[in-house]
Amino acid sequence: MQDLKVTVDSAHLEDLLECLAELKTPIDPRIEHGPKTVVRFPVAEDQSSFVRRALRFAGFRRVSIDEENVAGPSGQLHYPLVF
Repeated sequence: MQDLKVTVDSAHLEDLLECLAELKTPIDPRIEHGPKTVVRFPVAEDQSSFVRRALRFAGFRRVSIDEENVAGPSGQLHYPLVF
């Protein structure tokens, strides 16, 4: 299990949440508001690529996804998505 951290412009938060709500995987997001909005949620490791594809299909052009192992930040990977 890992946490996905998706960072978007605050103006796109509603669109992001609607996209995540359409996924077949249950999402329990934690939202951190700031200059950029951060949405964190746990997923199985094999689901992160599915989430990336769903975001791209939904039309997100600039979003970043950080994958963090639940064990801690030592396994943190950064995948900037620019389409």
